[in-house]
Amino acid sequence: MKKTFLITIILGCIMGFYQPVYSQDNIENGHEWVDLGLSVKWATCNVGASVPEQYGNYYAWGETKPKDEYTQSNSVTFEQNISDFSGNPQYDAAG
Repeated sequence: MKKTFLITIILGCIMGFYQPVYSQDNIENGHEWVDLGLSVKWATCNVGASVPEQYGNYYAWGETKPKDEYTQSNSVTFEQNISDFSGNPQYDAAG
């Protein structure tokens, strides 16, 4: 939790001081992206959103489809070993 909070703070600071690079060529698979200088392409919208102001879909960690309700019984990753799916594109909603 502390690590996630720290990453959020750092990203917030970077985004506050760094001007994203926009270009006509910043489209991949039909989605616009910006270069925040972090060595990855950062989407301009959340998954499920069509403009930056929208929230987009909500996903449980490691799941690729949004749900109306998130419970232990309908969780794909509940009581799973993180090494079984961490880094696996099958469990990446943005991939």
